[in-house]
Amino acid sequence: MPFFLLPDILQYWPWKRTINPHYEECRRESMAWSRRFNALTPKAQAAFELFDPPLLASLGFPKLSKDGCRVVCDLMFFVGYFDDKTDVMNSVEVQEWMNIVMEILRGHRSAPVDAPVIGPLTQSFWDNAKRVLTESCQKHFVAEFETYLLSVVRQAEVRGSEDQLVPGRYMSFRRGDICAMPMFVLLLMEMDIPPTFLQTEPLVELSICAVDMIILANDLYSYNVEQARGEVHNIVSIVMIHHGFSLEEAISHITSMHDSIASRFIVLSKRLPSFGSPEADHIALRYVDGLGNWIRANECWSFESWRYFRDAGPQIQKDRLVELLPISIACDLSDER
Repeated sequence: MPFFLLPDILQYWPWKRTINPHYEECRRESMAWSRRFNALTPKAQAAFELFDPPLLASLGFPKLSKDGCRVVCDLMFFVGYFDDKTDVMNSVEVQEWMNIVMEILRGHRSAPVDAPVIGPLTQSFWDNAKRVLTESCQKHFVAEFETYLLSVVRQAEVRGSEDQLVPGRYMSFRRGDICAMPMFVLLLMEMDIPPTFLQTEPLVELSICAVDMIILANDLYSYNVEQARGEVHNIVSIVMIHHGFSLEEAISHITSMHDSIASRFIVLSKRLPSFGSPEADHIALRYVDGLGNWIRANECWSFESWRYFRDAGPQIQKDRLVELLPISIACDLSDER
């Protein structure tokens, strides 16, 4: 069986692994909460727990309080469930789910009695989140979450389109539908965020850099299981098709892309301007530090959970050697929805 090498793309990344001290407690509570809705089949629920989204939340938000950590752990299940189910829906069906979610997030109505499970799931998540998030953070989160949902609707409209097989267009699509921006807002969940604060430069560019680094990393790590299922909507496969590259050439090309973005992030993070007051400057520093940490968190979770490498993740993280799976091997425990 052939092997390929995964590059250590964060070898020199200044943010090191750190985890929220409330991880274990919040994981137990959030897992119990997720089971309450019977939203997943037993097999899919088992896969969810092996993938351990609360670990990603706790790595990505190491400085939050226990209540804050619980919010982001629950959000991981909420978003994961929404993403998984809508991945096989048409755009009209996705729009219907979006309408249910946004009505609840905006406070216009509670979840209807006859709503699909996404209704009570959203209601329960948001009722708890509102106890923790500042009002300003709630407004920013709702706005960013709506943008994310619109991207998922758009993705359903163009699913299978050859437009997505061009690297630049693929990256543009992915920036919206991975739900990174709503997550980033929650880095500031306990702070009073000025209305247009997150739309100012260089915070916008730093956010985009972080999103792009996460997309490239995710696609490098998920490539093996995705190619085994015959999927091509992955930056590795797309670069191979678009440029006629071998797997090794595509990985080298993507590594160079990632390195360039990482360098830009570091430069921008060291040249932050004043945002007009010590309080605003503190918020900006907290946000940028959170972005840098999220990039590290995503990498750690990718190897520490079963998401991409099952129980071989720690060894692969060490030696970077991945056995290329034959096509049609089912490696993802979430295949049964």
